[in-house]
Amino acid sequence: QFLFRRLGQYRAFWLPTFERNFYVKSTGAISTVIDVELNQYQEYASNRKHIAIQDKSGNWTAHSISNAVQTSNTLRLTITPALNKAAVDIRMISYLGLHRLNNDSVDIQYKGAGITESSVAILEIEP
Repeated sequence: QFLFRRLGQYRAFWLPTFERNFYVKSTGAISTVIDVELNQYQEYASNRKHIAIQDKSGNWTAHSISNAVQTSNTLRLTITPALNKAAVDIRMISYLGLHRLNNDSVDIQYKGAGITESSVAILEIEP
């Protein structure tokens, strides 16, 4: 159903990088401000304003970066909506990009026994 709802190249979707783009330095409960290790975000990736945060249960939440301030050895991110989780419960913080399918048609191979296989090209349209 996911592929069908994309309507080919028409409907965009958000997709995380599934990489650890930020390493958490905050301790305790995190609401709207999170401290992360310096990673040259402001120099090279400040146009990326969307992140996905995965907790240790495997659940993802989407957030926008409204402000980023470099302190002596950390980067302080202000995010919306509030996370409201303990720092130790965060597994990964990834960039979140807006993507779309690169083609209007998708080939699906039915292998049998309820198994299908497909290869889909996607294109990031907004970091």
